[in-house]
Amino acid sequence: MLESALEGTRKPEEQFYLKLLDRLKLNPEEVVFLDDFGRNLKTAEKMGFRTIKVQKKIVYRYPYKTEW
Repeated sequence: MLESALEGTRKPEEQFYLKLLDRLKLNPEEVVFLDDFGRNLKTAEKMGFRTIKVQKKIVYRYPYKTEW
């Protein structure tokens, strides 16, 4: 987890994603980045991350119950 307020950078600045990769010790192609704002995903995609745009709040409960 990377909290931008403590790191001095924030999405969609490229430095945010570089710090995230450094913290995780991973390459961009090893990460799936989720966000609800397309502008934040564009930079991540450009850097090689796989991305998913979150559009709805889904609550999963064990076992097998999903609420929308």
